[in-house]
Amino acid sequence: MTQAHPEDEIKTILAELKDHMMDHVKASSDEFQAVSIALDSEKAASEFYKAPVDEAIDEKERSRLSKLCEEQREHHAILLNTHSFIKDTGDWLSGKSTV
Repeated sequence: MTQAHPEDEIKTILAELKDHMMDHVKASSDEFQAVSIALDSEKAASEFYKAPVDEAIDEKERSRLSKLCEEQREHHAILLNTHSFIKDTGDWLSGKSTV
């Protein structure tokens, strides 16, 4: 059995995460829940990329994985701000914000 190339594994995982997220979003139109699901997905993606950084074969692979991990942390921070904003202002996406 041959081991899959890391980039192929990443593409597969991202496709699965997208499908999983879309299933949850379809099940609920609640913006707060959608952002909560996205937060969980970004956290999982960050952890997924973080784990193999130390096991990377070369510096190029280590750098690429580190960058992906950092991007996921940035996405998580953005979503966390969005989550807090929705929670604190109520119907932010429906235009009923008091801000």
